[in-house]
Amino acid sequence: MNVPVVNCFSGTAGDGEEARHPNWPVAPWPNEYGEVLKWQWEEKLIPYWKKAGQFAKDHNVKIGLELHGGFLVHTPYTLLKL
Repeated sequence: MNVPVVNCFSGTAGDGEEARHPNWPVAPWPNEYGEVLKWQWEEKLIPYWKKAGQFAKDHNVKIGLELHGGFLVHTPYTLLKL
């Protein structure tokens, strides 16, 4: 396609493997929200973006992530975390 940069959102997983809808657990309480957020990052977001990032690198494409509420990467801090 000869596209140098693809802009997108990070995505948001659900609260488990069988989830049908996204879940954005950013409240610190109850504690289950933190457990869901940790699972989303470790089991879904990071593995997905490692694979997508390698694919983009292999095809000389840069990825631009828009920081937006409702997605796991929504602040400069979460962007650097990814």
